[in-house]
Amino acid sequence: MRILRTLTLSLLVNHAVAESKCPHDQGIYCPDIEAPRVTELKEGTVQIKYTVLPSGSVSDIEVLESTGDPRWVQAVTGTVHLWKYKKSQKEYKQEFKFSAVLGP
Repeated sequence: MRILRTLTLSLLVNHAVAESKCPHDQGIYCPDIEAPRVTELKEGTVQIKYTVLPSGSVSDIEVLESTGDPRWVQAVTGTVHLWKYKKSQKEYKQEFKFSAVLGP
């Protein structure tokens, strides 16, 4: 089962944290993705594909596309690795696209 969803997030410099909401219906724990703490990183996009194990854990994160500084990739993959999904009978693939534009 392959599910593709796109989530676009606008971040404010003052808060520099994405909304605390799981981008997929099966998600039960999705910590916020924090913007890298570097002022010159105004925007970035990271698209990943990963495996959700029967236990609900995330593994095998693969970067499909990224723009901007590599620190965006580190921020996204490091956080998505912590996400938890509902338990299932078998593993499945998910895709996630993160886009951030930091406000003035």
